[in-house]
Amino acid sequence: MAKRHQYREMAVMLLLISCSPVMLSQQYGMRLMPGSIITATDGSDITITDGSLVNDGSFIAQGESTVIFNGNTVNETGGAEATAFSNLTVNNTAGISITGAGATVSRILLCNGLLETNGKMTLLSGVEGTALIDGAGAGIISGNVTLQRYLPDGFGYRYLSSPFVSAKVSDLTDEAIESIYRYDENRYVSGFPASGWVSHYNPDNTLVPMSGYAVNLGPDAGPLTIDITGEVSNGDLSVPVYNHDQPYTSGFNLVGNPYPSPVDWNLIDQLNSNIDNAVYYFSNSVIDQYGGTYITYINGISSDGRATNIIPSMQGFFIHVADGAWPVEGRLVMNNSVRVNDLEHPLVKSAAADTPKILRLSASFSNHPELPDHTVIYFDEQATPEFDGQLDALKLLNTDASVPSLFSVTPAASRLSINGMPPPGGKTLVVPLGLVTQLDGNIMFRVSALDPSMTAMKISFIDSVAGAKREIEINSEYSVDLRAGDYTGRFYLRFTEVTATVMRQPQDPEILGVISSRGFLRLKISCVEGGAGTLRIFDLTGRVLEEGTISETGYYDFPGLRSNGIYIVTYRTGTVNVSKKVAIVN
Repeated sequence: MAKRHQYREMAVMLLLISCSPVMLSQQYGMRLMPGSIITATDGSDITITDGSLVNDGSFIAQGESTVIFNGNTVNETGGAEATAFSNLTVNNTAGISITGAGATVSRILLCNGLLETNGKMTLLSGVEGTALIDGAGAGIISGNVTLQRYLPDGFGYRYLSSPFVSAKVSDLTDEAIESIYRYDENRYVSGFPASGWVSHYNPDNTLVPMSGYAVNLGPDAGPLTIDITGEVSNGDLSVPVYNHDQPYTSGFNLVGNPYPSPVDWNLIDQLNSNIDNAVYYFSNSVIDQYGGTYITYINGISSDGRATNIIPSMQGFFIHVADGAWPVEGRLVMNNSVRVNDLEHPLVKSAAADTPKILRLSASFSNHPELPDHTVIYFDEQATPEFDGQLDALKLLNTDASVPSLFSVTPAASRLSINGMPPPGGKTLVVPLGLVTQLDGNIMFRVSALDPSMTAMKISFIDSVAGAKREIEINSEYSVDLRAGDYTGRFYLRFTEVTATVMRQPQDPEILGVISSRGFLRLKISCVEGGAGTLRIFDLTGRVLEEGTISETGYYDFPGLRSNGIYIVTYRTGTVNVSKKVAIVN
């Protein structure tokens, strides 16, 4: 004989006090009559065993309160009023069915049993955070779920993805969407390589799991909550990605988080094959509806201090397939082990302080100092001067004309947003910079982050055209008027390790004498310690023009320096390290 469900009718207000955690256990379910109220306060648990929750009154869950369904019989949560859960845990092996007015979850849904949503379950999103489904759940969620995403600013483009198995564009069209694009890394138009952007704006088009989409939400600024509905993705997923070495796509693929919960890129990267270690996010412009900027995360470093390894639900992002014997096929792989329970995750999450020792340099138009672009230099013993996909991040140029694009440049001309370099090791290190601007204007360079350990070095910012050199520290600035264009190779950063210099008595002969006349440079060396010394001549960009070993005192001539300019001569012998500046005028 089937057991008849029994309910404890609640016709009066029941308040679970929040000053300490409280547990309420209901063995045969709970029914709220019209006018009755239950408030589950922060830290409180309500356990319902072999029973249902029927809400014809007002059920309010707050903070970290949890409602737990246990037992072995099929139950339901229903009633004339929607039930607002904070945390919801389903341990009922026989199943829970959402009926009536439905239910919402504002924090974490953990399913270790069977949950039939009947299309009546919504994961909420707001200023306080976005609800998620715990990837550790061993159960099954059947039926459609609606996932919300709160945006503090709904202006312009966002890179989005679907957390559902087979959602369509029409599942997003209740929003004010003006356009939606997918990205084809190997796109051709009329037989020629072309931009990867392809219109996807057809209501019947599928939002493919693990794919990213550029969605224009329109011209209206201000907060916006978007949502998408479908059957949630779960478990093992993978997708092939490619690098065909095309001129406009360069091996970049627009992908997305396929789960209704955040994922950790540091965990995903361990599963991937033939994919570089960096993740590239798009940040919408606050001025240009069709433009924005790119920010990057790799190896524990954020290009701008905001990007992190935590990729929120519904977040699309770029990855780069490794270079090699083209075409290169990579594979993006995810499973439930990469999912994390991070509730406070906007589409671009603020990062904690950078762990590695970095220098972050920004560039902005002086009339828009609030819209900077950034590049990062850091030191790593495993790094090389050339691009390394595990330690360096490439540069994607910004599409917002009011923001310049700043990057460093490798000897092979790769443009990097984050550049890992080998430590100088007692030598002078020169890092060329690149700057691309779409508008004329005054550009302000600023040191926005500088690890204290780097202050032991002498760091200079050099403008080779203006002949300007600035020794920099945190918040140092340099401004220059530029016309729109590409200024790769004009600006440099120079890192020089500071070494002790032995002071000689006034009666001692001069260690390094420098004479310049009509392009002829003569040096007088008056001291050699330990049998040898090292002589170097630099230009103001830090480039070594002459280098040699000095084994005896005397005069040394350099007739080949014919270009007008200012040069730095350094001489090191034993414990002595001296340098002099000289101007050559023909």
